[in-house]
Amino acid sequence: MFKVAKIRRIKWPVLIQVPQDGGKVSEREVTVEFEDISRSEQNQIYEGGGNDATLLKRVVKGWGGGQFKDESDNDIEFSEQALAELIETVYVETAFVKAFLELHNGRAAVRKN
Repeated sequence: MFKVAKIRRIKWPVLIQVPQDGGKVSEREVTVEFEDISRSEQNQIYEGGGNDATLLKRVVKGWGGGQFKDESDNDIEFSEQALAELIETVYVETAFVKAFLELHNGRAAVRKN
């Protein structure tokens, strides 16, 4: 049986690739709570002039403690402002969008070992 729910929130891994010197990246995995919106709502965001940041502000609903830290090693608690600041970093925004698309399209999360 497949049960249809109007609002689905799903905690999903996000793999952030942080650029390093020499053309390398270090990978950090965090868990973010997304709301899985309908295809038509996603299309409306983009057709209405929105962009990836607009989409993320709509679908990212939280993250647990310890997922993100500031420069002083303090937890960054979820808020709309904290999300807006995080996704100003392009590689963070890209990682969030990629994770949401994997979730939204029913693909298992890609994990590196």
